[in-house]
Amino acid sequence: MLSRTRNAQNYLRTKTGSAIYRTLLSATSFLSFQPKRLLSSRWKPLWTLVPKLDLDHNSISSHIVYSVLAQHAAPILRNFTHSWNSPCDTSHFDEWIDIAIARNVQHLDLYIVCGQLFEFPHTAFHCKTLVALEFSGRIELDPPPSFQLPSIKILGLYEIYYKSDNSLSSLCSGCPNLEDLAVVNDFVIGPVIVNSKISLPFLKRLRIDFLSFQPEPLDYRLEIYAPVLECFQFFGSLSNVVFLEKLAHLNEAHFNVYVCIGLGYIYPSMFQNLVRLNFKVTQSNWHVLQSLLVVAPNLEVLVLDKTTLWSNWW
Repeated sequence: MLSRTRNAQNYLRTKTGSAIYRTLLSATSFLSFQPKRLLSSRWKPLWTLVPKLDLDHNSISSHIVYSVLAQHAAPILRNFTHSWNSPCDTSHFDEWIDIAIARNVQHLDLYIVCGQLFEFPHTAFHCKTLVALEFSGRIELDPPPSFQLPSIKILGLYEIYYKSDNSLSSLCSGCPNLEDLAVVNDFVIGPVIVNSKISLPFLKRLRIDFLSFQPEPLDYRLEIYAPVLECFQFFGSLSNVVFLEKLAHLNEAHFNVYVCIGLGYIYPSMFQNLVRLNFKVTQSNWHVLQSLLVVAPNLEVLVLDKTTLWSNWW
């Protein structure tokens, strides 16, 4: 592999000159494939060395995906982003992920929108090099009984499917050094997270979006242990979320509270050190804002948003 890489590098230097070669390789550290141009033999010594790959089904076929991964020669695949929105054999999906893992992938980003449901391959749960894992769409999460992702710092779960009520808890348990977690769940089109316990001692940033068009509160409960949490972004009903430890480090919060029958778990120790609060105001949640202001004595910045409830405000 090393000799193959050196040959490609020497070829490109010969054809372009050392200065131009360094400029091109730096400029293409991230590559989104347009196959008619970039897969030609003229550009092959360049695109096979880039450490970041973005493969989009709208511009490539499954055959090209295999070809790109087989010919990729960079020592480490730092980022592998793959979007797919048409029917595909699940074995292809598993093989692509396995190839990326074998290349010591650090950031894995998957977006799957097609007819069938893809189970996230179990081999990925034992990848020691993964630093960031983000996936969305028709991907089912079913972690194995025992696994470790020791390098994971960033985890994003966007409207995916959960095999069981423990799937989310199990995944978090296997990411002991996680610092950034986003969980977006659509209760209209996707399965419901009923009860989950999340224990993440090093978590600094947490985003929870539980979307629903129902007027009544959703039936779920999240218990969260995150003692060093610094930033909390929330869309849903506060009465469904319980923090098991005082949030002494929380200094920034973003709230879009769309159902408020009670004040839920707003208690003084949670917001003592809050410095910045972004709050989406509606007719039904004004009392929540008033309660938050009472228990946030160190608040310095208050941002009120009165735009449409379902607009993207993150």
